[in-house]
Amino acid sequence: SKVTVPVTGGRLVGRSWLVARGRKGKRRACGGGMTVFRVGESLMHCMSLNHPFLDAPFHVPWSQLTAEHVVADITLALEGAKERIDALCRTDRGRLSFETTLQAFEDALTPLNEAWGLVGHLDGVCNGPALREAHNAVLPAVSEFYAGLYLNESLWDMFRTFAGTPEAAKLVGVQRRFLEETLADFRQSGADLPAETRQRVEALEAVLAQVTQKFSENVLD
Repeated sequence: SKVTVPVTGGRLVGRSWLVARGRKGKRRACGGGMTVFRVGESLMHCMSLNHPFLDAPFHVPWSQLTAEHVVADITLALEGAKERIDALCRTDRGRLSFETTLQAFEDALTPLNEAWGLVGHLDGVCNGPALREAHNAVLPAVSEFYAGLYLNESLWDMFRTFAGTPEAAKLVGVQRRFLEETLADFRQSGADLPAETRQRVEALEAVLAQVTQKFSENVLD
């Protein structure tokens, strides 16, 4: 199934979670003012319910983004992201294209990225006991997901395989840059490391996210 939603400013908002990891967030102009998300039943169902972090329009209704919605909304977004990434890992290596690899990867993460970015913004500008508790309740699961994303062997294999295809060689402009940055992100995150080392890096990334959050709380306090 598919859900078509407008993209902020005609752009795909890429990986807002990088801010939480201490790396600069990125915005990638991949063209088009609409994005088609292939979603699981759970995320489809949530669209009809009251999930303000998942349904936020271009002009964000900040007054509706309250702590009581954080756990439910981020949990649903995380489940959807996992489903889409799992499906992406199963992509037929003989039918790879920009749309089925890079574009699909960006689309798979956008709902969670945007929802988690809203939570992170609120945590930084109006931190309070309820919001802090909700943020910390989902932080371990979100951190674990993102920490393992660029160490995912199947994803890395897919991108490396696509990079060696004639279609990838024809990419120009923004799409070429998108491919180069994605390959660099995987390598810099440790995708080429031995399995045991990747596991250690993944564990450290998750711990780092939680330590960073605690440091931020101490600064605010």
